[in-house]
Amino acid sequence: MGTKGFTGNASYAYPNGNNYDGDFMNDLPNGKGVMRFPNHDKYEGDWVDGEMTGKGEYLFYDKNRDKLIWKYEGWFENSRFHGLGKMTYPDRTVYFGEWAEGKRNGYGQQMYASGDILSGVWEKDTVIYGTYLFADGSKYIGHFQNFRYSGFGTFCSKDGTILQGDWKNCRLVNGAEYKPNGEICKIEDNQKVIYDY
Repeated sequence: MGTKGFTGNASYAYPNGNNYDGDFMNDLPNGKGVMRFPNHDKYEGDWVDGEMTGKGEYLFYDKNRDKLIWKYEGWFENSRFHGLGKMTYPDRTVYFGEWAEGKRNGYGQQMYASGDILSGVWEKDTVIYGTYLFADGSKYIGHFQNFRYSGFGTFCSKDGTILQGDWKNCRLVNGAEYKPNGEICKIEDNQKVIYDY
């Protein structure tokens, strides 16, 4: 790439070990292209002024398995995941939703290999409010902190028992337990204190 301002289609090996095949404009990747990185990661998609911007697919290399094992498919901006995208992780967990500056941010749904589904509002790679639906039909609806029930929320078990109130670290600390037989157990400071029938 010795010609200043090269525009066209070409292959180029960068001094940092990156290898690019695709469209150039003014010596920079612009248009469609594939970049292979020294760590064996690979990006294929749109480029704007040398940055991954637009729609594309980024594949991550796992050195322990010696292959490309997980990937992101979706939109990029300034070489970060940004916009709508789908991430498939090595453990078969799949996130589909909104991203901002490389992190899950906005509305999204995360599906686990177990069959559990977490959907809701994400902020800086963690869910803050949403629904966790278990494969057995139980579910939690409410606030989260560090992926644990925290704040006001409602848990509905598969047997019909409902726990509602304020949660901390996945424990109901203030609220009530409603049982299918009509029994109500009030909970204060993480203790069951009053039974009503």
